Amino acid sequence: MAEPEEVPEMTEEERLTFEVKTLKYQLGQKRIMMSESIPDLIKFVEERMKTDYMLHPPAKSKNPWAEKSKCVVL
Repeated sequence: MAEPEEVPEMTEEERLTFEVKTLKYQLGQKRIMMSESIPDLIKFVEERMKTDYMLHPPAKSKNPWAEKSKCVVL
């Protein structure tokens, strides 16, 4: 386990108390098997792919920030 970031104001007892509190919190977290979570993640991504603006950007005519023209006459 990685050591927590050293804080100069904490005494050894405070640091150990903080570490125990952190470990108890982590112990209480619900764990899910990868075999259960991966299909859920794939389903989540596939459902949202159709509306993802990074994959399907809106038409340039509807984008107010799109450049209107590349040619500028000075």
